[in-house]
Formats: sequence, structure tokens, C-alpha cells
Amino acid sequence: MLSALRGGPAVAFGAGQRWRNLEGVMTFFRDAGLGRPGTWVSMVNAGVLEGVARGIAMAYDSTADDYGNQAARVWAAYLTRLRGGELAAPSAHAAAWSLAKRVGTDYSVRLAERHDLTPTPVELRFLRLAEAYNWLMDNRAPVDLVVAFAGHLNPRLAGIDRAGVDRLFSTGSVEAARRACEIAYAAALVEPSEGDSAARLNMVITLLPAVFNALATSAEP
Repeated sequence: MLSALRGGPAVAFGAGQRWRNLEGVMTFFRDAGLGRPGTWVSMVNAGVLEGVARGIAMAYDSTADDYGNQAARVWAAYLTRLRGGELAAPSAHAAAWSLAKRVGTDYSVRLAERHDLTPTPVELRFLRLAEAYNWLMDNRAPVDLVVAFAGHLNPRLAGIDRAGVDRLFSTGSVEAARRACEIAYAAALVEPSEGDSAARLNMVITLLPAVFNALATSAEP
């Protein structure tokens, strides 16, 4: 659906590549066998996709119905600003995109609740990681600062590839989003326990350079 939207009506707003990130997320769920009909994941994904679709419709016609999806108007405003050249600065684009994504996710979680669907503990941890990612996308300045001085913070972080960081927070990469979801879901599968925080932090520090380097070199499908 997203590929059809970005290759069709979204092109008129200059948004032809702007939802490849979400496409990568949906690809991950499909490949992992998650999001079957009637599940919490499927309902949340449906709400997110509806917000994008209705947002495009409302960007074309302001009288179009949002069907109660609050994200539709935010996506419509994003598209209007994008076409008007207001989001040329990367920081401005990241703020507008992440806002629409956050509103869409929040609405979709409430939609699932209204249908008596609740996430599993793993799905809830994955959601929290996704929310953290969305916040970081809108706050790239501190992220870039940490990456620039990572080697001084810990020698094992010196090998982080800046290109991998850029690609992780790009809205135009299916493969980077899919692989990031794989990593986040693997982390969400780990059951938190008391007394091992230091060991977990040490493991994360060790793996970070390899993770970002893999994202930097991953090829688009």
C-alpha cells in the first residue's frame, strides 16, 4: 500500500520517497510473521497506514474526511509544508515527519485498545523502542554530538559509522528501517531482570559500531 501511495498521489507533494521508512517497518512485520489479522500489531499498523492515506487525501482536498484518525490532518499539513518548501532543512523535516508519526502511532494504540487488543510484553518493549527512535529523529543534534565524541566516551565506540546513523534516521530507506526493526525486536525479546544492567550496557556498547556499520552498507531492495 505504501509503495503504491508514494509512487502515485504522494509524488505531487514531493513525498515519493518519504514513507520508505514505514515501508521497511511493515516489511519487517511481514517477514517476521507478525501482525496477523486480529492482532494488536495488525490494528496498530492499520491505523498508521490509514493516517497516511487519509492525510494524502486531505492534502489534495481539505474537505476530505479524516475518518476520526487524528494523524490524517498532521500528515496533510506535513505534505502541504513539504510542497511549499518549508521543510527543506533536515531538522525541520525530521520534526514534522516525527510529529506525524508519533500522532499516528498514539492514535493507533488507542484504536487497538478500543478493540480490546493489548500488546504482549515483547510488543510493548518494541513499541517503547520505536517511541525512543521517533524522539531521537526529532532530536538529532544531541545524537550527532554523542556520535562525534563517542570514541572519547568509550574506545569501543570509536568505530561508529556516521553514514549508518544518517541512514537509520532517514525516512527514505526501506532496508535500514527493516534491519533496525530486526535489531530492536531482538532487544525486545530479552526479558528485563534486576542486577544485570551493567552487563547489558556493556553488551550494547560492544555491538553499536557493528550495528551502524551494517546499516551504512545495507543495500536497498
